[in-house]
Amino acid sequence: MKRENAIWGLVLIVTGAVFLLQNFGLVHLDWDQIWRFWPLVLILLGFNFLFSRYRGGFLISLVLTILFLAFLLYEGLVITRHQTVKPFNRNSAWSGQKQQESIYTEDYETNVKYANLTINGGVSNCLIESEPDKLFKAISATGYYKYFLRSLYSDSSVSLSLQLKDKADHPLSVKGNKLDVRLNTHPLWTINTNAPSSTFIFDMSTLRIGSLSFSEKVSFAKIKLGTSRETTTVKLDDGFEKLAFTVPRATQIKVLSEEDLPSLKGFSKQADGSFITSGYKESDAGIQIVLKGKGSDLSIDYY
Repeated sequence: MKRENAIWGLVLIVTGAVFLLQNFGLVHLDWDQIWRFWPLVLILLGFNFLFSRYRGGFLISLVLTILFLAFLLYEGLVITRHQTVKPFNRNSAWSGQKQQESIYTEDYETNVKYANLTINGGVSNCLIESEPDKLFKAISATGYYKYFLRSLYSDSSVSLSLQLKDKADHPLSVKGNKLDVRLNTHPLWTINTNAPSSTFIFDMSTLRIGSLSFSEKVSFAKIKLGTSRETTTVKLDDGFEKLAFTVPRATQIKVLSEEDLPSLKGFSKQADGSFITSGYKESDAGIQIVLKGKGSDLSIDYY
């Protein structure tokens, strides 16, 4: 057997093993991340051709192939780097459920100034608080299916996506899962949630929030925001049942709604139907709340 066949045999064995593990839901391949490194295939072929004529060339090619495969696995197997799984036994309101606890993390890099987070599907209860050390940390309590965390860096920004998927890598909107999310206090965050009829408890008083949006109808959301140098926009695209804000006392706020709102204490109604606090027009920063769809219970309290 030619030595070159042994190298390609190794590639096929590793590739087949990875696909088999993915079919059983034991690993998750991030193909977008892997595809970014396709030029390495050309480099590997070039080294194989170059060293095949020399003594010891086969050994060099074999080592390079192993390093190549290890690198792709490190970059592509998201779960290996971001998730640990253990039996769910936290002493909290979630205890007693027949679910597993999974932990997802992303390390904080000091050059990251802007961070985008998207949470897709499968959330019945979601908490968000601050995290001093990691860029991102999430603890999920799920049943049969699990979340997958994907990160994409570009200069001083990072995009994170937490998606519930089945074994065939299909997005899901299964209810009954819980998320406890912790975010670093340094970047300016843009947060998007896509979880229908969910309950959200967000303590963002120490976070920098540029935008917070809900694409599905919200059953209940309790959002605590802090003082920020930037304008924070909170947007609900499909209505809500109960929405409660807690903000610093000096915060200037504007509320825009497609539906008629009852009078808000401390707000004045404008010609366009929006409500603003007395100093909103003169303020360089504040909170803008955009409500689409029907909403039945809105409150804004101060601390």
